[in-house]
Amino acid sequence: MKQFLLIILVLSFSLLFSDTLPVVVDMNRFLDDASSTIFDFNYQLTYNSLQFIKGDSGFTAGLKVEYAISAGGKIVSSGDFTSKLIFPNQEMTRSGRLFRDKLSVTLPNSNYLMEINFTDINSSNSSSWSQQLIILGRDTFLSDLEFSSNIVADSTEILDKFHRDGQLFFVNCDHIYTKGTIDSLYLYYELGNKQFPVGKLSEKITILKDDDTLKVLTRDL
Repeated sequence: MKQFLLIILVLSFSLLFSDTLPVVVDMNRFLDDASSTIFDFNYQLTYNSLQFIKGDSGFTAGLKVEYAISAGGKIVSSGDFTSKLIFPNQEMTRSGRLFRDKLSVTLPNSNYLMEINFTDINSSNSSSWSQQLIILGRDTFLSDLEFSSNIVADSTEILDKFHRDGQLFFVNCDHIYTKGTIDSLYLYYELGNKQFPVGKLSEKITILKDDDTLKVLTRDL
């Protein structure tokens, strides 16, 4: 069962920033139909963090992504790809707007290490991120949670990796939400393939600040 929830809150979250290339990574886990764990690695950085070079087609930048999955010190899977950005004018290259992308892998068990390296192909600035991968239990009831400050209906295939139930859902990797700049926050999660009698399953979310309860949201699923 897949769920969207609209809530209003301000969150603080620990961030992972690089000293050189400020890429922010957010990892979330979901179960597939075979009860293996899908690991989604969403990442983002601002356009003005990349070096753009002027050419005949406009201003061009590129972000190279290299990843490796290892177990016991041995690499079991690896790959790389480069995302290219081209803008017709310089205005967007100086923008603080976000470039977002996503990498997904599916694993049947734990004890793997994921390492991701990000490199600006024009400046050679780089950063790295790593995380031990712990799968969800096959009988897990709730997936990890994804947060987005904006979702819109979208059916284009080019953005299919960002779709959640027919909605374009860009994950906010840094989990920073400034009061006054956003009105709403959307929460996405998946429930395990369990059957419940009607009226027997409900959702309750408590919003806290400094241990004080600000709001309690409840609904039947």
